[in-house]
Amino acid sequence: MEWEVERIRLKAKISASEKRIAQLSTLYTVSQKHVAMLETMLKGGTKGEVKHVASEVKQAANEARQAVKEVSGIGVADIVEVTRGTRERGRKLLEQCMEEIEALTNGVDLQPPEIMAAPLESLRRGEFSSVNSKGDTSSGSLGVPKDTDEPQLNGIIESDRSASDSLLLVSAHMPKRTSDDEESQPEQRPIRRISEQRRRRRMSLTVDEVDNAQWHETRVLAGHMDCVRAISVQNDLMASAADDGLVVIWDLAQKPRARARDMAPKSICRGHLAAATSVVLGADCVYAGGLDSTVRAWTLPTDSTSASDDVTGVFPAREFVGHTDAVWSVALAPRVSLLASASADATCRIWSTDSRMSSTPLCATWTSGKQVPTCVLFTDDGARLTIGYDSGTVDVRDMAAANNPVMFDCGSRITQIARYDNVYAVACVSGVVHLCDSRTGASVLSTGISAYPKPHVVTAVDISSNSSVVTGGSDGVVKWWDWRRPLTSVCEIRAHKQKADEGVCAVAYAAGGVLSAGADSLIKLFQQ
Repeated sequence: MEWEVERIRLKAKISASEKRIAQLSTLYTVSQKHVAMLETMLKGGTKGEVKHVASEVKQAANEARQAVKEVSGIGVADIVEVTRGTRERGRKLLEQCMEEIEALTNGVDLQPPEIMAAPLESLRRGEFSSVNSKGDTSSGSLGVPKDTDEPQLNGIIESDRSASDSLLLVSAHMPKRTSDDEESQPEQRPIRRISEQRRRRRMSLTVDEVDNAQWHETRVLAGHMDCVRAISVQNDLMASAADDGLVVIWDLAQKPRARARDMAPKSICRGHLAAATSVVLGADCVYAGGLDSTVRAWTLPTDSTSASDDVTGVFPAREFVGHTDAVWSVALAPRVSLLASASADATCRIWSTDSRMSSTPLCATWTSGKQVPTCVLFTDDGARLTIGYDSGTVDVRDMAAANNPVMFDCGSRITQIARYDNVYAVACVSGVVHLCDSRTGASVLSTGISAYPKPHVVTAVDISSNSSVVTGGSDGVVKWWDWRRPLTSVCEIRAHKQKADEGVCAVAYAAGGVLSAGADSLIKLFQQ
């Protein structure tokens, strides 16, 4: 990028030089005609000849004035002189940088250079000042501005305003003190040395790499052939549902393959006639909803089942039929043996997972006008069910009374809801994650977390016990947040490639890290 800018700047200089040469050529022509007129007059030419030459000189002079108006810039000699001065200053600045690098590497004290290095902001603005042999500054060449407000320590200008460990060290050639000044000014302190650890970090990592160093990719799970829509984690087991219609069971405690970060699935469950859009793990079964408007259940494989033994996943153990459109989300309350499903048919249905009620598993059907439910979530005890709608409304329903004692509005379509203790994290298509109290619906943060700028949306969210929130966006980026400081993310990693308008489809805290699933058909595990 810097070379491109330099190339454009040089092209502009060349263009100005060419125009200046054209201008000088015009002036040269005018001068030649002036000489011709004077020669004619000295030779005693006729009055008509002198008048003819004078008219040509006048016309040439007008052309020269017009050229001067159209062309502006410095002369050729000035361009050559400026180029030489720029090269000389660049050479001196490069020598100074090499001295600083050598000092930082070997621990050698820096010697005051002949010129002063400008602070970063001044370099960006193009405001420089030069230093003469006496140490006085004047505008023009590289140097430190006269009215700098930065604290100075023995020729060091220190800038340590950011929260990170960034440190800008700039050498400065300070004026010599007189005998009168030595009594009033404090004694100069030696240059502060930089620790070996901090020096290595600054010299080996860029800013983005420092942020991303907190989390790194440790595993890649490749078992699907299309976009992975949902994941569910229970202890060391994980289930994933994808557009290929498969539900894959993974053992996160399994060691990766030799010389690889991926691992084989534990079981592959088939049965959906269309894409599987949602999944949830139970104690002995895995439940998944799909575009075929059904919810299907498979028995989880036992410890003795090998990765190649796929018998338990061929056909579903149970089917929950009743919806008339795609099932977007499923949630499980194992303590009370209930399963909730949200569908595009504008209904939320409650099913019994008790095998003794296999003939009539449907317990209740809830509607909320024309609002379409997009996600559902049970509390740990199964006493309440949280439903998010496409209108941005969130209902917290009491399962015993079948009413909604808590209701709040998030302003835009809800894509996912996560919960820890009494805090809800609600992801919306507006790019904002709202944190709300599950008991009252009151906002924990007044403005929420602005996770992704438009046109990207928050497609996935999860919250942990240490005030940490992880989000996934349609741009394929996974972000970590501390919700007590929601203005900036703690870490950002481009985890998945975009496919159409989709990137990250699901995130979850698990296995001592964070799992993410995306449109590139991959599931990735990030750990610190």
